[in-house]
Amino acid sequence: MNKINTIKILFCEYCNWKKFLKDEDEKENLKCFSCGRLLRINKALDPQKKVEENKEVEKRKKQQEAWQEEILKFKENFKGNKNE
Repeated sequence: MNKINTIKILFCEYCNWKKFLKDEDEKENLKCFSCGRLLRINKALDPQKKVEENKEVEKRKKQQEAWQEEILKFKENFKGNKNE
């Protein structure tokens, strides 16, 4: 499976200010641009990646259901031909 994409988020717990970072923007000590307090860097999963994975799972489920129906029809036809 593909590597999970993450987004780094700067979040100020005091004033709830947020900023999304790319990997190259990461620094060690950053201050909130709103209140001036020291910030923590948190990682969050990429929400678009999750949506794409859910669509892929649904697509696979539909393919499996179609395959099962096809197998059942084949079995019914095979039994019908065998009895003749």
